[in-house]
Amino acid sequence: MTDGLEEVTGALTEARAAEAHNLINLNINRILEILEKRDELNQDIKRIYDRAKADGLDVKAMRKLVSLLRKDRHDVEEEMLHLNLYWRAVTGEDLI
Repeated sequence: MTDGLEEVTGALTEARAAEAHNLINLNINRILEILEKRDELNQDIKRIYDRAKADGLDVKAMRKLVSLLRKDRHDVEEEMLHLNLYWRAVTGEDLI
């Protein structure tokens, strides 16, 4: 009787292993596809900044602006207040 139980247990273990193998492959392939798309988007963004630089724009300022625009407005305001506070402490005058 234990032989039958061992066969069933072995079959279940193999089925679970096959299912896990399929899930791992599926997820890894999805991640790789998304990473490839991300790399393509990063190249597109780089080309935009390169073009902006060629057009004479201040790319450093653009990058900072993009960074700020992606943040919550409250967080940006708090960051600016802290920056101004520290600037005033060091220089004795307001930043802006």
